[in-house]
Amino acid sequence: MTLAERWLRQPQSVGLRKALFQVHLWTGLILALYVLVMSLTGTVLIYRRELAKAFSYQPHIVAHPGPRLTADELKQAAERAHPGYQVNRVFESRNPNQPVEIWLDRGSKKIQRLFNPFTGADLGDPL
Repeated sequence: MTLAERWLRQPQSVGLRKALFQVHLWTGLILALYVLVMSLTGTVLIYRRELAKAFSYQPHIVAHPGPRLTADELKQAAERAHPGYQVNRVFESRNPNQPVEIWLDRGSKKIQRLFNPFTGADLGDPL
């Protein structure tokens, strides 16, 4: 029986078919794993803020006896704490005892920091 006849009558017994099946199997598994990893890392990048807030400790500030600083005073405090940077945005929380998130820019470099709304002290990275 020639190779062509064996291929037509009993394709399972041909070694080339077995080799092609193994290549197909492992290529499919590797590609599926690649797509899974890319999907998971993409999701983490998109939802990084929400995930960071869900899994990290949020600083809570107790009310100080004095009044809260205004947005302009917080901007000045942020620019004093980070010379050379300019305030881009100020995000105040609905809760007055929560820290204020301030975004600062210097050229193409951007940073995000939390500030105490009563003293203007830098509390660190929001993430």
